[in-house]
Amino acid sequence: MPATPYPTFYLAGAPKCGTTSLAAYLATHPKVCLPAPKEPFFWCDDLPWMREFLLGARYEESYLRLYANKSPGQLACDATTMYLYSDCALRNLAAAVPQAKLVLMFRNPVDVAYAYHMQMLNAFQESEPDFESAWDLQTERAKGRGL
Repeated sequence: MPATPYPTFYLAGAPKCGTTSLAAYLATHPKVCLPAPKEPFFWCDDLPWMREFLLGARYEESYLRLYANKSPGQLACDATTMYLYSDCALRNLAAAVPQAKLVLMFRNPVDVAYAYHMQMLNAFQESEPDFESAWDLQTERAKGRGL
């Protein structure tokens, strides 16, 4: 089987489950090439605004250029968490890189909810500091009240 120009190692995961930390750890390993940006969204045809924002109009050329500094023997890693949420990314990836290896990360949904609430508080996108009270505000906020 001929070598693919694409990475053969992918990292994806649920929000707040440690994908950014794992990518940072992997980036320190001499046998791993992890580009910047960490999440190029290349295989997400259904998220073109993200892909174009990060890669420009020449998606493939720009994507492959992210790995231009890869040394012989290094594994190229694409760490786009949204590949789990895209309707087509994993199908596109499997068609183009059938030998791809994936690391998928998950987390208990209750723990994610608490972590996400804390992130929104820290980003000033949540005004209710108590998690349970914020959770109870969902119905009112969906109606446009208490925002």
